[in-house]
Amino acid sequence: MSAVTSFEGRQGLSCDQGMPEPAGPLAPLLAGARARGMVDAFDLLGHGAVLIDWQGAALHVSERARSQLGAALTLSQGRLAAADLASDRLLQAGLNAVLAGREECAGPIVLQRGAGQEPLSLRIVAVNAGDEFAQLSRAVILVGCADPLPGQNLF
Repeated sequence: MSAVTSFEGRQGLSCDQGMPEPAGPLAPLLAGARARGMVDAFDLLGHGAVLIDWQGAALHVSERARSQLGAALTLSQGRLAAADLASDRLLQAGLNAVLAGREECAGPIVLQRGAGQEPLSLRIVAVNAGDEFAQLSRAVILVGCADPLPGQNLF
């Protein structure tokens, strides 16, 4: 709103100026909330998700993804790592390729877990550069149980 003077000389407020742009500190908060909501939406679809920043650190881990952490997949000092060295190399190489913009998607990376547990399947997907929260995040790692049929993926 802004003060205006009418033709009759009276002061008043004008509502036709539109909404002001969000303040500087407010924009990143809104972008972060939107990004967390996107990651949490994957939980509703049955897939855990981890939002990754431009340096490869986890910004937000959905509840379903958090429940999948364990012996095969850990989150330490903000970074995801596979317990098996060969699987971790694949995970880190895929993540680095997506972070560097060389790939839009990496995976699936299948992590074997203990006896009686289904393997985990990870897929790393780049965040669209046109999205508002791309300033904060670069990738989403989808976490789910691997499809038991060879050659087929859950997502």
